[in-house]
Amino acid sequence: MSTPTVDGDVIADLESHIADVLTCQFCAAPAHTLARMRCCGRATLCCERHFRQWRGTIVKRLRRFARERITPICDEKHHGCGHTFPRGSGFDDVFRVVSPL
Repeated sequence: MSTPTVDGDVIADLESHIADVLTCQFCAAPAHTLARMRCCGRATLCCERHFRQWRGTIVKRLRRFARERITPICDEKHHGCGHTFPRGSGFDDVFRVVSPL
């Protein structure tokens, strides 16, 4: 096995960002929640207000899919992996949420 190369400049650059504040993807507020797709790990960072709105939209969409017998997928048009979730999947079946950050 080869020994990993350690680059001091890269480590110093990473350390300089430790105190950075992550911001909401929808506004400039500090991010409070990270929601990650269970299939591929695609992530969404949100403040509290936008997380409630975004989650509500996703829940409504998943309910409509269940009613109309549509199979939910991780949409490749939006950088998803194309994974197909079982019909009737709920928000917690599709996303893993870390809150507060």
